[in-house]
Amino acid sequence: MERRREPRFQLNQPARITVLRDARPVLEGRLLNVSGRGMRIALPSPVPVGAPLKIEIGDALILAEVAYISHDDGSVQAGLKVDQVLSGLSELMRLHQSLLREQRAESPRQATPNGDVILPLDAST
Repeated sequence: MERRREPRFQLNQPARITVLRDARPVLEGRLLNVSGRGMRIALPSPVPVGAPLKIEIGDALILAEVAYISHDDGSVQAGLKVDQVLSGLSELMRLHQSLLREQRAESPRQATPNGDVILPLDAST
């Protein structure tokens, strides 16, 4: 009997996975399925249950927690509880860079003794 509250959508998409608070390098994995609250990913090696992860997929960043680890068909798979999803990051970065360029053009520059440039957030202050 199916106990899931939400449908799962099958995928096979590459993902970059960072285990937060861990010194290991970024892992290359695959997003296998996704629902409104969770996802399943394939990993090259196990990660601890409860570990917080940052998953980068295309133009999205997902923060999740490892709910369980399984070894299916010779691969390591993790079930994740999704906490936050940020999408449209490239557009956000373009907007941020554009605003910084405008601010630099309008604001007087101040330098610290080590040469760093300080830009005020509000030109009226």
